[in-house]
Amino acid sequence: MQIAGNTYCFNYPSLIGVYFFESGSCLLIDTGAGKGQALAVLKDLDKRKITVHSIFNTHHHADHCTGNQVIQNSSNCSIYASALEAALIENPLFAPWTLYSAYPPPVLRNKSLLAPPSKVTGILKAGDQQINGASFQVLDLKGHTLGQLGIVTPDGVAFLGDSLLPDDILNHVPFPYLADATGHFITLDFLENADFPHTVLTHGGRVIGLKRLAERNREVCRAVIRLILEITKEPTNREEIVTILIRELGLPLSTTQYYFIHTTTSAFLSYLNSINRIRLRLMDGNIKFTSI
Repeated sequence: MQIAGNTYCFNYPSLIGVYFFESGSCLLIDTGAGKGQALAVLKDLDKRKITVHSIFNTHHHADHCTGNQVIQNSSNCSIYASALEAALIENPLFAPWTLYSAYPPPVLRNKSLLAPPSKVTGILKAGDQQINGASFQVLDLKGHTLGQLGIVTPDGVAFLGDSLLPDDILNHVPFPYLADATGHFITLDFLENADFPHTVLTHGGRVIGLKRLAERNREVCRAVIRLILEITKEPTNREEIVTILIRELGLPLSTTQYYFIHTTTSAFLSYLNSINRIRLRLMDGNIKFTSI
């Protein structure tokens, strides 16, 4: 599907962005959640006689980089990511390790968390970036992960990764996955004031009304924070907080989802502690959190 100019996307379950260079090659923005998806992309590009020059990974989650390995093996393409995300793309075991905080049990060593490893050949930071002679803008979108990046193509199309949740997801799951709540609020500030001609989310596609959606994502976070502050009026440990959040928000649950929720809860608790809204204290052999 064409978005603008030379910027397109493959509308698979996980959206993959494409920028076509004049040279007959392309930049892929993320590579999807499965090997089959990556092979379908390669087949489509081959029909058009287009080669893959490079991959830009917004972040390390498996639904964004599982196709890296098969595409890189096929094309010998470059892969770009931030320094923090590169470490996890090259060492996929770090993804479930960060969720579990130790070597993960088998239930967390699954395909939704473990992408095949691939070699990141270029480390990027926010700012203007030349790729294959074309000018791109790289965006710092930390929050969902510690080093998530976005990219704006020469056509003014901003691919924002998972920096925002679309309305249809928020309607059913009013709870983002965050590794860094402080960073997420900085990203929301940026997106609320951004003015891109076109914006695209990996899960949600094209965005109409970026400012409104960023504001809604902020309010969802504020609602979670209000609930955490209510829960912690009395000293409460993290596992109890997670259990109450799951129940009160009606969050869908599996073992993997539990650890996603646990991580996001930890991110909010860290944020609230850093702004002196919650204190943590060792009590009765347990760390307990109390709102101030």
